[in-house]
Amino acid sequence: MAWCGISRTETRAALVILLLGFVSCNTRDTWEKQEPLSRESTDLGASTAVVGDSIPRFEDYPVSRIYHGKPAPVNLFSHHNARRLRDRLVEGAKKGPNFAGHYTMITWGGGAGGQQVALVEARTGLVFLPAFVSHFGCRFRLDSRLLIANPQEEVRKAIQAGAAQDIYRTVYYVWQYNGFRPVHTIQH
Repeated sequence: MAWCGISRTETRAALVILLLGFVSCNTRDTWEKQEPLSRESTDLGASTAVVGDSIPRFEDYPVSRIYHGKPAPVNLFSHHNARRLRDRLVEGAKKGPNFAGHYTMITWGGGAGGQQVALVEARTGLVFLPAFVSHFGCRFRLDSRLLIANPQEEVRKAIQAGAAQDIYRTVYYVWQYNGFRPVHTIQH
């Protein structure tokens, strides 16, 4: 059924755009400007190249603003697996941003020694489920777009405790354009 010559799909799309505009207008006061760090950054998330084989640092991938507003309700329809993880996502998102300025990183044991990761965008409630599993945890910060899966010190502890050395690797990911991009890997 059309309303004023507009299809139901077009009406829904217009409402979503209107809602997103409303959310962005109402959250403007809750941003805090970050002081520039040692290397350049942009709002679009352009990455700073890591020279040679140097290990990326959190400071290499700064965010320009941090969100301090109330987290939006989790949008359980924004990812096809979000409804299955409802309780974890809703509880985790209540804590507010802890990664890349305006995302809440939620982690939980995934069985067989693995750790699952999910992100909830604090302003909109959008859910992102990255396609990697960490065995020894992740390191991340609110003021950086860098995530370290299987930090070196945790892998070293596991190897000293008898874990097979050649199967684990530390991977450095950068959050960019709503996805993680690997920028450096260390094979142990």
